[in-house]
Amino acid sequence: MKYCPKCKLRAPEDAETCKKCGSPVRQLGAAPAATGDGPAAPDDAARLELAGLQRQVEQSRQRVHYLAAVAVLLALAFVAFLVVLHDREVRQYCRVQSVDVAVPPGTPPGVAEITFCAASPGKLEFERRQGTHVETLTEHIADSQTGEERKFNWDGERSDDYTLTIRFRDGWSVETRHWSPPGSSR
Repeated sequence: MKYCPKCKLRAPEDAETCKKCGSPVRQLGAAPAATGDGPAAPDDAARLELAGLQRQVEQSRQRVHYLAAVAVLLALAFVAFLVVLHDREVRQYCRVQSVDVAVPPGTPPGVAEITFCAASPGKLEFERRQGTHVETLTEHIADSQTGEERKFNWDGERSDDYTLTIRFRDGWSVETRHWSPPGSSR
């Protein structure tokens, strides 16, 4: 089998020169022809082995670049996934224009009057902690209910020792407000 030492391409058996570059072709495994104007050329087998190793190094380099790009894309996809999850968690809550908690005059202990006005559809969570007892009330606001003021009384155990927690959306985060009646130990 003949090859071109310059191009590293295979040549037909009857060819004397390379069709691509015009240099003389050699027989694979044959000793290189000695020229009278310098030292003999390195062994063709070693040169071919070196060329093969250089090609493997280049392929490995390309594979590393490819895998690095894939890793970066996967990291960006993971970050995008986390942003979408956070957005879904936050967007399930409604935005509120106002929320107010008060103790109505002339009511027994443990009653809280909650007034709020939702600015967007979603849910509004109220949590009441009194001792070890926890109650959660979730108010779902529809599109048609936005902008209207709503009011309700929340009656619990006959004690002013409780805490109300209200959760709603505020921009890109969920805001939590805590409220305790005046004179409460909380």
